Amino acid sequence: MTNEWVGGMHSFRQIVSLALIFVSVLCYPAIAMCEVGDVRITNEQAIGAATYEDLLQLAQTIVAQDKEAYYKMFAAGRARSLSTGTEVHILETKNDGRVYRVRPKGEDFSIWIPQGALK
Repeated sequence: MTNEWVGGMHSFRQIVSLALIFVSVLCYPAIAMCEVGDVRITNEQAIGAATYEDLLQLAQTIVAQDKEAYYKMFAAGRARSLSTGTEVHILETKNDGRVYRVRPKGEDFSIWIPQGALK
């Protein structure tokens, strides 16, 4: 397996750097809270998961630097990413507003992402 994400998006080194975002977002209070119904824009490549539980597992694979489990989550459709600048609708929040279920504009799916992925 290469050091590229599924689909060749980023190197594993960049994935590991995202661990800091997951840890800080899940462990510390959010700086700017979003409300259900808000429309926001993704900051950088936003990594998310189909369910809240999958997002927690995805964060754990990043923190543990478990490339195999990380790639399997993407291959199974349990994780995906959104491009920088994607407009999303906030559908639901958890963990005191630090994690959001969003639906990208014009799409029929939703994913859970950490608050730090949004402007």
